[in-house]
Amino acid sequence: MVDRGSARSRADVYRRCAEKMEEGNSIVIFPEGGVPDDTSVILDEFKDGAFTLSSKHNSPIVIFTFVGLKEIFPFESSEGHPGKAKVYFNGILNPSDSPKDLKLSSFETIKKTLLKHYN
Repeated sequence: MVDRGSARSRADVYRRCAEKMEEGNSIVIFPEGGVPDDTSVILDEFKDGAFTLSSKHNSPIVIFTFVGLKEIFPFESSEGHPGKAKVYFNGILNPSDSPKDLKLSSFETIKKTLLKHYN
């Protein structure tokens, strides 16, 4: 977990992820990082960390889309309930020198999958 309000926490999590990757381990990052002010948003803007790590450590990104989590875990914490979510494997992005391109491609892929299943 990262405390996005703390520069120290962000740096520590980034460092620990980098160490794990150097050891050959995979890491899981949910790049949205927070609850948007507008809770009707289907997919909020991604943070840069995962994509920077991929570029710096020459590590591929495996893209998954989770469909149904908003219904199970709505932004109003008192309304959550058990349920099932569907997970879609969207493919693998090879690392590149452009974290920005990786971020955009990941975002577009996931949003397209969400729109397909919510419309």
